[in-house]
Amino acid sequence: MSLRSVLDVSTRQAAVPQGAALLADGTYVRLVQASFGRAHRLGPPPPRFPWLAGKLPDWLTGRQSHLPTIQTSYPSDYMVLWLTRHSPSRPQRSVPMDTWRDYHLLDSHGCRFDEGQRTLRTEGKKGSHSSSTGRGDRFPPPSSTDPSAYSVGLAALSSFPRREPAMTLQLFGEGWGDKVELEVRHPLSTTYPEWTPDGLPAVLTDGDVTVRLTEITGRLNRWDSNGFEERHQQLDPRFEILQDGRRTDEWAPGDLQLSDATGNTAPSWDARLCTREKAWKLRARFWRKAGARFAPEEIWETAQVPVPRSGSIRPLSGSGEVQGVKLELLAIADRGSYRYKNGVPSKHETPLREDYSDINLSTGGSFTSRANGITETDNHVEAGLPHVGVRAEGLREDQHLDLLAIDEQGRRIASERQGSNDNERYFTLKLPKDARMLTLRFLVHRCRTAEFLIQPPAFRERGS
Repeated sequence: MSLRSVLDVSTRQAAVPQGAALLADGTYVRLVQASFGRAHRLGPPPPRFPWLAGKLPDWLTGRQSHLPTIQTSYPSDYMVLWLTRHSPSRPQRSVPMDTWRDYHLLDSHGCRFDEGQRTLRTEGKKGSHSSSTGRGDRFPPPSSTDPSAYSVGLAALSSFPRREPAMTLQLFGEGWGDKVELEVRHPLSTTYPEWTPDGLPAVLTDGDVTVRLTEITGRLNRWDSNGFEERHQQLDPRFEILQDGRRTDEWAPGDLQLSDATGNTAPSWDARLCTREKAWKLRARFWRKAGARFAPEEIWETAQVPVPRSGSIRPLSGSGEVQGVKLELLAIADRGSYRYKNGVPSKHETPLREDYSDINLSTGGSFTSRANGITETDNHVEAGLPHVGVRAEGLREDQHLDLLAIDEQGRRIASERQGSNDNERYFTLKLPKDARMLTLRFLVHRCRTAEFLIQPPAFRERGS
């Protein structure tokens, strides 16, 4: 490197605030704050001495008056990392965060916490915009012409290292160079208990259903996601299920959730918890398979609807209520990439990749809050099989919604996978090639729940 290059880098580094990280394109990224809870707020704090407000510069008071006021909330406690990007020549104006592609949060012994979900918030005098995307996916390019618009990136984590005072945040982005690292100070200060695992087999009963947990194993899955490594620790429990004292195959484990003594939570297929915890809690919900027996009051059945033509989506109408859950039909669609804008279905401008697996179903979306108070939703569904979209309101945590389709020949087709965006639900169906018409049977029933304290297993890749 030439002397001039060294001096140029040194000059740029000198213009970067303490605690920020210089990127390869000459901008820098900084962690504005780490907040914890359900309700979160970013913005300039009220002045300590109101009579001095606006009379002293921010560099002297430490007050960041240029920050917009942004509020967000989550259904449970989350840690939110608020990130901004700037040019050293204009530090009080933000540079769009749309090139941010991924992040990892690490504890002191290398356990990795990241949920892949990133949110970009833009606030300005003409309104606000929010969009979310998964690991490696690109944000939409900035479209605002509002000179007051301020861009903030949010990483929200339900699980993070809670027993340690500090963590390391690794950030990745287009044109950012190698990964950059920022220190994250813990937003909490507390102590936590230690749990003791149960022995196996463990047996629990909920009503007429008894569950025996007989074995726990773990595997490590790795794959490429848009040029970034996706890594999941998958917990594989083995259950025996009895109903009224007899073994049954009508019930199956569905929602398997993990938690630890510090309050972290994770799904079993992506167990982003510290393996050095003495015990995890496994909370398993069991529900009846779509082909099992259901009472009439647990069923809402539609009139027949046509199977969609190749590559098409057909809007549906009709509504009903079952077990207190209000259902409204939205659409039935062939395999492909589709959009639900304010619930109105259409084909997405980005087609489905040819190599997209038929077992996959991915959902994402955004909402925009206008200055006039109107909120607009724009949801995206990618499905490797035909799918049915429905709006479901009032579904309780202890209830399960499923779909069974019956074609004109009487063949019963259970849903393969389901996904959701807020109160919109999408069910994929592996339809016979000669199916022409479908009756849609929506099923709502009470789940059964069992909780076990387990010892974290070793997670190994297959073949290792």
